[in-house]
Amino acid sequence: MTRDMNILIVARWPLGGIRTYIRYTYGHVSETCRITIVAPETHELQALRQDAARLGAELVTCGDGCARIAKAVHTELRRTSYSIVHSQGFISAATSYPACRLAGVPNVLTLHGILEERLLSGWKGSMKRAALSSIVRRLDGIHAVSNDILKNVENDIPGLRQDHPPRTVIENGIDTAWFAGCRLTHASLRHELGIADHEFVFGFLGRMMPQKGFDILMDAAGMLAAENRRFRILAAASGDYVRESCEKIRCRGLYDLFTIIPFQADPRRVYAAVDTLVMPSRWEAWGLVAVEALCSGTPLIASSCLGLRESLANTPAVMVPPENPQALADAMRAAMDTRRDTSARSQAFTAEACARFDSRKSTNRLLEFMNTVIANQRNASRPKRTAA
Repeated sequence: MTRDMNILIVARWPLGGIRTYIRYTYGHVSETCRITIVAPETHELQALRQDAARLGAELVTCGDGCARIAKAVHTELRRTSYSIVHSQGFISAATSYPACRLAGVPNVLTLHGILEERLLSGWKGSMKRAALSSIVRRLDGIHAVSNDILKNVENDIPGLRQDHPPRTVIENGIDTAWFAGCRLTHASLRHELGIADHEFVFGFLGRMMPQKGFDILMDAAGMLAAENRRFRILAAASGDYVRESCEKIRCRGLYDLFTIIPFQADPRRVYAAVDTLVMPSRWEAWGLVAVEALCSGTPLIASSCLGLRESLANTPAVMVPPENPQALADAMRAAMDTRRDTSARSQAFTAEACARFDSRKSTNRLLEFMNTVIANQRNASRPKRTAA
């Protein structure tokens, strides 16, 4: 790989999984690639700045909104010669598409989600779907982080040719060395919060948006509370749904069961503080948090939803049907009853998890795909020779 590969990353929503995806994917390429990130300012801006510094990347921030992001991308492509644009999600690809076409720079989309029906209903939603579908069909490459997510998009976007855009499935990876052994080295949070060692603590990490199924966790907690089970749920959460979720917890009389703390830039402290992590998601593109838990040796209960059923295959994770509070409550009860055995199984799997989910493997495959996309565009732009 040559050092002159110059990548412009565009992230409309540089939060949570997308931000950590960028950090993991580009964490080992400083000697082979030059990285620039275009993103709006969000409440995770400080963490994004720290990530960019760690990557040796230039961070270009802009105002919120697609028009401002599109302008920033256009300015960057005029200022510097880029090899490729790496768009994080549908909206990023759509906003960067015009500037990429003007500059003749290939645009690769990484799929981090699905086209949610609730966002595409009505006549305005139909117009958005048509516009996004038109742009996606004209991209230079599509990278999916799971087979599930690629199949979903292929079903939702009519007219995708079998051979274009070129697409590939490359499972996500993480910085596995960062998490290995963290339950011993980062064990201070539990005591800082005044949680006794004998208390059983379930963890929830991420945004409380409907997709993540926090409401399902509340239902399951209510069922266990009705049995007079003693436990606590530690939620490290961020985003627009925190206040709404806290109010629902109060209204249901579950306030004493939940300890809610702000976004944690270092999730290892959360993994070390909990006995079992819970992921009751309705869907995931792949599930970075789940894999972080596996590599840290933290027991995991997760729904067998889109994405997670693929990433967690052949692991010690306990899988429950999505949107099923009773099944989740049953799995949580079993985790409390088998605390020591569950922990031992998870710890025994860490070496295999760290080997399986090492981000260096997925990064190398992604860069190979990008080089193929770049070569395809160069070949297409060469004038065809005519017979003498």
